[in-house]
Amino acid sequence: DDEATEHAKYVPGYVCWEHLIGHHDPVTDTFSLGLLLASLACGIDLTDSDEHSSFVTHRRNLFRINPQVHPVIARSVVVMTELDRHRRPPDLKSLLLTLENYRDQAVDFETDLAGTASSDAGPGSRRAVILNKLRERLFEINRRNRLLHFRPTLQTVNLTQASIPIAFDVHSIRRDQILTWADSFRSAVVSQKPVVLNKFLNFREAVWLPGTLDRLRVEARRDETDFGFAQLRLITAFLRWADLKVDPPEPYESPFLLLTVRLTVKKGIHDRFSLQAVDCVAEVNPVVKHLFRQLYDITLPETVDLAGNEPETLIADLQKQIRASDASVDLQVVGQPRVELIHERARRQLDQYRRRTRLSGRGIRQFLDLDYSYDPVNYHPLGVRIFEHFVSSRQTHLEALAEQSLASRTSSGSHGAASKKRKSGSKPKAESADAATSADSATSTDTDGSGDSPDEQVAEGQFYRLLNRTDNNPRNWELDLCSVTLANLKYRRMSLAQDYNRLVAEDTANAAFESVFSMEPPDRTSDENPSLPLSERFHIVAADPTQMSALARSHDGRSYIIQGPPGTGKSQTIANLIADFIVRGKRILFVCEKRAAVDVVYHRLKQQGLHELCCLIHDSQADKKQFVMDLKQTYEDFLQDANAPLDQHRRKRDKVVAEVSDALKPLDDFNTLMLTTFESSGVALRLLLDRRLQLKDRVPKLLPQEQERVPPFADIHAAREQLHEFRSRLERIQPDGILSRHPLRLLSIRMLQNDRRLEHVLNGIERCQQLLTDIRTTLRTVDPAAEIRQDFSKIRHAADFAQQTEFLTESRLLSLLDTNSTASKRLEKNARRLSRSRSQLEKAAAVNVHWNRKLSPAETAAALLEARSLQSGLLVLLRPRWWRLRRLMHECYNFS
Repeated sequence: DDEATEHAKYVPGYVCWEHLIGHHDPVTDTFSLGLLLASLACGIDLTDSDEHSSFVTHRRNLFRINPQVHPVIARSVVVMTELDRHRRPPDLKSLLLTLENYRDQAVDFETDLAGTASSDAGPGSRRAVILNKLRERLFEINRRNRLLHFRPTLQTVNLTQASIPIAFDVHSIRRDQILTWADSFRSAVVSQKPVVLNKFLNFREAVWLPGTLDRLRVEARRDETDFGFAQLRLITAFLRWADLKVDPPEPYESPFLLLTVRLTVKKGIHDRFSLQAVDCVAEVNPVVKHLFRQLYDITLPETVDLAGNEPETLIADLQKQIRASDASVDLQVVGQPRVELIHERARRQLDQYRRRTRLSGRGIRQFLDLDYSYDPVNYHPLGVRIFEHFVSSRQTHLEALAEQSLASRTSSGSHGAASKKRKSGSKPKAESADAATSADSATSTDTDGSGDSPDEQVAEGQFYRLLNRTDNNPRNWELDLCSVTLANLKYRRMSLAQDYNRLVAEDTANAAFESVFSMEPPDRTSDENPSLPLSERFHIVAADPTQMSALARSHDGRSYIIQGPPGTGKSQTIANLIADFIVRGKRILFVCEKRAAVDVVYHRLKQQGLHELCCLIHDSQADKKQFVMDLKQTYEDFLQDANAPLDQHRRKRDKVVAEVSDALKPLDDFNTLMLTTFESSGVALRLLLDRRLQLKDRVPKLLPQEQERVPPFADIHAAREQLHEFRSRLERIQPDGILSRHPLRLLSIRMLQNDRRLEHVLNGIERCQQLLTDIRTTLRTVDPAAEIRQDFSKIRHAADFAQQTEFLTESRLLSLLDTNSTASKRLEKNARRLSRSRSQLEKAAAVNVHWNRKLSPAETAAALLEARSLQSGLLVLLRPRWWRLRRLMHECYNFS
């Protein structure tokens, strides 16, 4: 796969390079689908060579081909048309879901920046473009941003809907019974005193309200614990507007004024929830402010003081700017609550809550597979459940009449409905322009209008149609002050918007910014992990080599980024960095988005006794007293140790470092040896051992003389690319990849020195063909056995045998090779006789092995007679005959 990917390329048309090698699977289809998507999105024909070349050139930046392509689609094309199969998305279902909801998907910064005009401009303008794009991504202009597309969730409570009496008739509800941003509630909130929500909200009927408010309170407290501030906001006004720059216009319902509040609860028989404003100054939605400035050049203030007349002034100024920009756009202020709409929404929310908690939630019990509950909120008594399940019919008569009336009403049309209304005596009611519901009643009677007929059947139904706006005109905008909502908006990053505005306005060059967003390739000369000597390491927690390299990089004074998934030791590295900076006399400011991360690092420093040198500040006001007390304790500790030698700890550390260095020296020597590159190997010794272990099952057993012919590993390593290329080509003609089994092995190395190699090979082939012809002729003449003619190795052995027996042929003794011939038998008999004679000779030679010269029989008899005559008497040694006999025996026989 890796070799195929290395040689992969884009093929004109809508096919993948994998089709050319006969491979096809779902990942291949993903590539082809990516080409089709690119063709449709950019309007290009990939069968055309020029357009195909343009696509290949600008594949990672399709905005060069079509500036209007959506960034999510452009990014999808990039990942779908990767040449490397492993980098394509394997799951088409998730990819399809992404494309179906492409407007709601997040876009990586690289793709988003590529789609921005002037992204390739000069340094100054390019810096401004990048900052503006970063600011836009901070605002997150998409449907997921609740500051732009607001929608009710479990993290929001519409206080206006929660205040309306649900059991009351719509026409009997007074305006003062509904919570709006009016005089009483507004004055209570702006006073920055706790406002008891039980006074304004209908907790008795809105049974879902306590749980939702408590969830908001807990979430706000968690945010305050994690990030140092809560994100709970009271939305006092909603702006319903539309983006008129797109076709069709995109409608929005966005929070407009956001007031920071604090929600508390006092536990009791009935929990009492209190709402208190942190400040009376509300923030204008930064996302709306940014879009109005970007789309319509309408300037909105950052904050509004709710205690004065600034809200009314803001509304009037906004209306004035809108009319000046486009007179056809009308901004209406909704100051009176739409009772019908609010009542219907509150009733529907209660019904939804009841459906969710029906036979589920708290207080549920079981009897005969029936769920029942006596909880007041989820009241389903067991008797009613048994009656409904075992006794009552599935459909009552009245339900059938209602369904029949509904069907006849649907088929009769509007005229028939009006006539039925007149017959039943009901008067048509005009639908209010402000109402979001429409009520119609229908009565089915007999044709003569008589009410005494026994067959008379009457059915009445009420139907509602819920609208979010009074109309669908995108040029009719609304500023709704009657939809007060409490929500956790999760927009803590909006505090960075002002920083981006300042950076764009100042346009100051920054080396760190330019290095991160530079168009030049990064400098990789220092990518090797640096190492610090043991005497310069001051880490306080255990660190692995990569973490130690991060510590070493801090010594060169350059900026760098430490990144990694959770659990990889980033907090340990930060703690070690802080300790290292402290030893070097630096002052450190450590900030983090989450409070928990700051606490973790501080806890690690405290475990090592460095907390006295640190100031932990989560809130500049709340932590002021603790900061002063910690500073006092630090000074007191310094005074207690004033008489101690200043360098006592350093001397102790130097001694420990020396001992550890001595213990580590053998390991350092071993590491140096393993990293040493020898001339005969060409690679480090460790890599050579790794390669040996990889090939341990494939190493043949060689004789010493064979081992001498093996080239050094350095030569093999230097020629590894050529060897891989040779192997890939050899496998095309020899599947097993063994050269000794292919005729090419017969070519001499001298062929490389021949300028006319092909001619030389052809001439050799002609000679070989002539030799083959001669061999065939000889074989026909000799007529050997069939098994010899079919194998050249056997022919060769037969020829060698004939050469060895050539002397027998010349002497006409070939009959000796036949074991049944007379000559062969006679030769065998003579050979046996010769063998017996040789054995007798060897035995006689073994017996007379000590004789230097044997005496003749006569000499032996005379010598024996002489010895017998001289064997008695002591004076025999004086006789000359004895000495002559003795000298003769020593000359002929070896007595030693």
